[in-house]
Amino acid sequence: MNELKEEIENGNTRWIEQLSYYSQRVIGSPGYWRAKRAEVYSWINHHIEAGHGPPTFFITLSCAEYMWPDIKRLLKNRFEVGGMGDIDLNKSFVQTVNEYTLVVQEYFQERVRIWLETIGAKVFHIKYFWLRFEFAPSRGQIHAHMLALHDNPNVMQLYYNYSHDKEKQEEFLYKYMTEELGMTAWVPEKFSNISVNKNDHPSKYFYQDNIQQSDEDFLCCLQTLQNHKCSAFCMRKRRVQ
Repeated sequence: MNELKEEIENGNTRWIEQLSYYSQRVIGSPGYWRAKRAEVYSWINHHIEAGHGPPTFFITLSCAEYMWPDIKRLLKNRFEVGGMGDIDLNKSFVQTVNEYTLVVQEYFQERVRIWLETIGAKVFHIKYFWLRFEFAPSRGQIHAHMLALHDNPNVMQLYYNYSHDKEKQEEFLYKYMTEELGMTAWVPEKFSNISVNKNDHPSKYFYQDNIQQSDEDFLCCLQTLQNHKCSAFCMRKRRVQ
């Protein structure tokens, strides 16, 4: 140890460089995250040099594994295919999901693939993306972080041109979110009259059912999954920095 200390004090940092290099193989280590950061920078620089522009979106996709009845169907199917009899779905669904995490992960990855081919490609106009799956107890079993590029590299050019005018930037983003993505804070009058049992999934139909008139189904999902009621925490006064 004394010899290593002397080498470092004399300017020989070869051992430190080697340790930093090999530590990138240890998941979660500082070297590992430095390597991952370098991968992201390389991806961004490649697309900028290719004329595709900088990333347009940063998107996080969460699994919501306790909300999808498909998980129960898939678990039953896995037990039948494996000749393991019937799965016990009478116990806590949270416990069941946590015991068979592999099924949840495969299901989520397939949903991400379908989302990219449909909503991602047709609504967000995503042409290139960098995606990594992550596991964190505070966010559920599995989720995904994504950097994505719009198929029009200049789609946000006006926003950048208004860098010294915040009001025009806000106006631009408002128009983009409402006209391009269909996002709005407005709801119909009958929205408040919709009643959803929190023990049931708000959607009564599967995408494959091809339901044409699903306004009520849409409002149920909107009220349960997208509606937020402000608490005292939201309304608290913040100090101006």
